[in-house]
Amino acid sequence: MLTLPFPLEIFPADQADAALDRLRQARANIVPVLLGDADIFSTEWAESVDAFEPPEAVLAEARELDPDAWFTSHRVPDPAPRRRAALGRAARVASRILTPRRAANSQDMARLREQLAELEALGDDWSEARETIAALEADGVSVFPDPIAYVTPRDCASLAAGLVAVGEPWEAVAWLQHGTYALCAPKPILAAHCRWLWQRHGARIITASTDHIGFELDRPIALAADARETLARFLALGATEVNADRHGSDGSSLIGARRLWVWWD
Repeated sequence: MLTLPFPLEIFPADQADAALDRLRQARANIVPVLLGDADIFSTEWAESVDAFEPPEAVLAEARELDPDAWFTSHRVPDPAPRRRAALGRAARVASRILTPRRAANSQDMARLREQLAELEALGDDWSEARETIAALEADGVSVFPDPIAYVTPRDCASLAAGLVAVGEPWEAVAWLQHGTYALCAPKPILAAHCRWLWQRHGARIITASTDHIGFELDRPIALAADARETLARFLALGATEVNADRHGSDGSSLIGARRLWVWWD
C-alpha cells in the first residue's frame, strides 16, 4: 500500500463545516479536504492508487499549460440545449433515499422501481420515496447533493480531512489521486483547470471521494456564459455532472452557487 501523501485529522461528522473553517484558518498553507470515513478512504486509496505521480511534477507542467487553448481543442460537442429530464433527477434523489450511505446518480427509473419493490416486499413503508419521486417529476426540481453532505458518513460519527500543504489552494488537486477523476482527466490539465477556477472564482477544493470533487467559491459564477464554459471544461475532463447540469444542459445550476459538486461516473 502506498503511503498517504498527507496527514489526516479526525473530528465529529456533525462539525464538518466548522472544522473546515478551523483547519483552514489554523495554517495559511494548509488546504483541508474532507474525505469521508477515514477507514473507507484509506481502503479506497489502497485499492485505487497503484502509482502516485509526484505532485511537484504535475504542478510544474500545469503552470506551463494554456488552459484556454487546451479546452478549446478538447471541447465535447454540445447538442442543442435541452432541459434535463425530471425523471432522471427524481431517480437520483430517490436513489439517495434508498441508499443513504452515498448519493446515487442512476438515471434508470426501472432499476429504481425494482429496488423499491424489493424493499417494500420486506414489509417496510417506502411511500415517502414514491411521493418524492412523484413530486419531483411534477415540479421538475433540480436537486443535487451538497459536497460536504455527500462525503459525510451516514453510519459513523466521525469524518476525516486530508491536510494538504501547498503554496496556493488550487495546487491541492495534485495530491488527490485516488478518484475516477485521476483516471479520466490528465492530472496537469485538471490542475490547470483548478488554477483557472481559483483565479476567476476563488474556487477551493473542499471535498474529494472516488467519484467526485467538491469546490467552494469565494466569488460564485454570475454570468450564464461563464457557467456554460465552466460546465464545458469539466465535461472535457470526463466529468458526468456538475451540480444539476450535465452534457446538453445550460449550466444554470452553477449560477450563484457557493459550492460545486462535480461527479465522475
